[in-house]
Amino acid sequence: MLSSAPSPRSSAPLSLSDWRFLFEQIARPILEIYGYAGKFDEFALRYNAWGAWIVLIAGLTPSPFKIITIASGATSLNLATFVTFSIIARGGRFYAVAGPLDLIGPPDTEFIEKRLGLVFTRGLAALLGGFIAVRFLF
Repeated sequence: MLSSAPSPRSSAPLSLSDWRFLFEQIARPILEIYGYAGKFDEFALRYNAWGAWIVLIAGLTPSPFKIITIASGATSLNLATFVTFSIIARGGRFYAVAGPLDLIGPPDTEFIEKRLGLVFTRGLAALLGGFIAVRFLF
């Protein structure tokens, strides 16, 4: 379990290398050519309003976290928000694997490593479904 401690500290800050540079050099000119710069600005406002939740959820699910990193940089999500919730999410994911492995041991290692993403995704879907049900039923 202690061997997982360095993982969340190093994975989140190292992801920041893609931040604003790729967007300004490649994506912004393409958006301007096609006339979508204004729509992207609207997207950026919505993304930044929900940014902490987006980073947290993406960090816990098997979705490619690099996409969230690039989107966070392109929309200029607050750096402290990104780093904080990246460390929480990625750390939670690392410890979700390390904890059961520490308790159960090597026999179930393959099962946990293969199906962790599925378990997180189903749990998240159930949680969101519960929120939606409460909102519309009560």
